[in-house]
Amino acid sequence: MNKVTLRFFVQSVTEHAGSHHTVILAPDYKDGANKDWSKYTPSGSITLNLSKEAAVEFYVEALRAKSTVHIEMTVVAE
Repeated sequence: MNKVTLRFFVQSVTEHAGSHHTVILAPDYKDGANKDWSKYTPSGSITLNLSKEAAVEFYVEALRAKSTVHIEMTVVAE
């Protein structure tokens, strides 16, 4: 397998001094969401440290809308 798909929700966006933000993503399988997909999802979280405002706004909007964030990871050949 050379690719996996993840579905996460934005759990929090925290602002720090100097316009830096921490974003925490958690697997989206609460309340039965993504039931077929989530049986393959381990527990855990993704933490991002961001300083670019456009990236921060993406996650703030997803948090406000309670949206699922679809992430696709592939192996990069060096």
